[in-house]
Amino acid sequence: MWPLLDGAYLIAPDRPGHGYTPARPGTPVTLELNVRRLTQLLDYLNVPQVTVLGHSYGAAVALALAARHPERVSALVLIAPLSHPARGLTRPLAFVPLVPGLEALLTRALLLPVGRIVARIEGRRAFHPYPVPPLWHTLMLAFSRRRAQVHALAGENRTLSRELAALQPHYPALTVPVTVLAGRQDRLSPPAQHADLLTPLLPNAAQLDLPGGGHQLHWTHPHEVASAVRAALGVASRASGPPGA
Repeated sequence: MWPLLDGAYLIAPDRPGHGYTPARPGTPVTLELNVRRLTQLLDYLNVPQVTVLGHSYGAAVALALAARHPERVSALVLIAPLSHPARGLTRPLAFVPLVPGLEALLTRALLLPVGRIVARIEGRRAFHPYPVPPLWHTLMLAFSRRRAQVHALAGENRTLSRELAALQPHYPALTVPVTVLAGRQDRLSPPAQHADLLTPLLPNAAQLDLPGGGHQLHWTHPHEVASAVRAALGVASRASGPPGA
């Protein structure tokens, strides 16, 4: 998708505990922590305002950023957002790292085989009804073998429902332009539980439904996502308009 956004100033941060950005041991990885890190990054880069593209949990981070710091957000583009507490959102496996003996077993002895299983199962769910791209599977497999990643994912999952419940009352006050992209075949954030509930609550939102799309729309439908981002940036085409963040 990146080449389709030529002309824009792109900032692609890892979230705390993910990728190559560590979270301090024992620090809860929450929406609040994500928002704090993002604002620190924007301050460091001297970028006063941005259009925020958020996917899944990242869409919840984008919504939280807009709620807490509306002056920093010019528009939101939300892909397959997680926006509401929903049944099944919290996984029992997320509580395993809280048990000292089980934590050591999971993150030391079983991390490799469990990582493979998680990458395979979650990949199929994430890309349904499309096949899993080999590159994505390789990346997922590599990161799922990291203890820090396991703890970050588990911590996020344990707190997300509670945080979304607290964030939900702020949606009607978010006046920034919002584009919501929803794959109707999404098995991880079903539109009926998230996007379809979110869009009517936002005063300046439009929803784009992709009937055959799943959860990973930026992989399977890059042109549609890039078009939504360009529209949010006010760029008519890849070659026109001033660079924006």
